[in-house]
Amino acid sequence: MPAQIVIADPDYNYIKEYEEELLKKYADRADIRIITQPDYLANYFRVHRVIDVLIIAREFYGSFVKDHEIGHLLVLDQEVSLEFGEDGEEHSTLMKYTSSDEMFSFIDKALEDTPLEQPQPVMPQVKGKEVKIISIYSPIGGCGKSLVALALGRKIKKLEESAIVVGCDDLQSVGIYLENRQPADESLASALKTPNEDTYWEILRNVAQEEVPCILPFEKPLSVLGVGTDELLNLVGLLKSKGDFKYIILDLGTDMGETNRALVSISDLCILITEPNLSACRKLEKLTMNQDLFPVQSSITISNQAMSDGIHLNPENLFGTIAAYENIDEAMEDPLFYRLALEITE
Repeated sequence: MPAQIVIADPDYNYIKEYEEELLKKYADRADIRIITQPDYLANYFRVHRVIDVLIIAREFYGSFVKDHEIGHLLVLDQEVSLEFGEDGEEHSTLMKYTSSDEMFSFIDKALEDTPLEQPQPVMPQVKGKEVKIISIYSPIGGCGKSLVALALGRKIKKLEESAIVVGCDDLQSVGIYLENRQPADESLASALKTPNEDTYWEILRNVAQEEVPCILPFEKPLSVLGVGTDELLNLVGLLKSKGDFKYIILDLGTDMGETNRALVSISDLCILITEPNLSACRKLEKLTMNQDLFPVQSSITISNQAMSDGIHLNPENLFGTIAAYENIDEAMEDPLFYRLALEITE
């Protein structure tokens, strides 16, 4: 497998000077990742990493390094020395803003010590390596889709798996449950229209670091910002391709137009929410009988008991039921979400 080179420094202009040369020299024998955003750095090292060469600015360096398998570590600082880090780990130090020759010399020497065909490192057992997309949908408004999305994400995290929640309905209703009231930067909406190598960093810069990570909602509706089918597919596609989150949870709107059909079609599983009343049952029946309208690969149905008119749902068709909760903390006590998380992560 190719060597892994990670360069992390908040000074993008400094790193940009060497980016082209790095790719020319090492792209044929190494995977190169450049990180300049603190949020991206935090998310990247959220999971266990095996890195052959880590070059990191003193501002980014911390004790978290010892939690990962780092073959060769170079800290960019204001003086050249050999010292021990705060975690007791030995590393080389290189003065920044000088000739790039010493940096490339360090990488060359590190790659000489790294066999091109490395044995697979011993890593913690991970249940399945493929990124899974889970969509949460109901044709009924106000039935708890956003609450289910966040509660499920929290339970998945408690099972020591990584998840991120993405609000895909026009108003991004998931935002009402977030402690972080900051809106997403509108530059993200523009970046999703024509993605480039910086777009993923822009996404991670707009992740709310809640109990389960969540894309910050925009202050304006998605439709006003021109974020539609293509933009949301670009967002989900980038999250999936990078693999920093094992589960991508999509909180969908209530319509089944082009956007939701496209997102459901790329989902590995759709969690359907219904209610024990005649209107909800008829809508759900029509939806599930029409593959063109609802192109789902696999689904689980749960019922919210909030708006019952006395109708009884067949328990054989339900994974379980949830009560009407006023907040996310109450919902977390419901064992249904733990069972859902177990079902998904198995």
